[in-house]
Amino acid sequence: MTRLWGGRYSGDIDQRMWRFNASIGVDIRLAAADVRGSQAYARALEHAKVLSAAEAKEIARGLEVIANEIREGI
Repeated sequence: MTRLWGGRYSGDIDQRMWRFNASIGVDIRLAAADVRGSQAYARALEHAKVLSAAEAKEIARGLEVIANEIREGI
């Protein structure tokens, strides 16, 4: 597995910790729902005038790219 973090550690990470953190099988099942929730939140932030329409649209486009990648298994 490629490490995305841990560059500051001088020793190896204990295998028990790797097993504890190996949740990608569960995470991927939640990913599509998480993206939908993020899309709804962006719309709510636009409605609350925290985000401009352009910002909300850009976020929605980015999240749609992520949703497509999830569907394609990327």
